[in-house]
Formats: sequence, structure tokens, C-alpha cells
Amino acid sequence: VGLGGRLEAPRLALKYAWIDAILGRGAAQWAQMTLPQLKLAAIRRIDKLMFKLEEAKRPAVSELT
Repeated sequence: VGLGGRLEAPRLALKYAWIDAILGRGAAQWAQMTLPQLKLAAIRRIDKLMFKLEEAKRPAVSELT
């Protein structure tokens, strides 16, 4: 049963449209899917690093008593 419509590729977010124009649709789709995940992974790593650096500056509980 057909509905008479046409299936079109989903639109890319505007921030990735320039990648589509320069490198092609595949690269733009990859960037749209992967770059936000890489950004979150980097933020998590930086947060963990900052926590470890702050933890290293604090004296241990045994040193306080």
C-alpha cells in the first residue's frame, strides 16, 4: 500500500551544511553523528582530570587528625 509521498534524505543541521558542500554528504552525516559524542567524551575526561587534580591538592583525612 503506497501513500503517494516521496522519501527524502533527512536534512542536515545548518552547522554541518558546509561540510556537505565541501566534503560530501557522507562526511557531513558522520560529523553530525560523531562530533557531539566526541565533544561529550572530551568534557568527561577533562572533568575527571580536574577532579583528580583537586583531589591531589587536598590533604588526606589521616593528615588532618
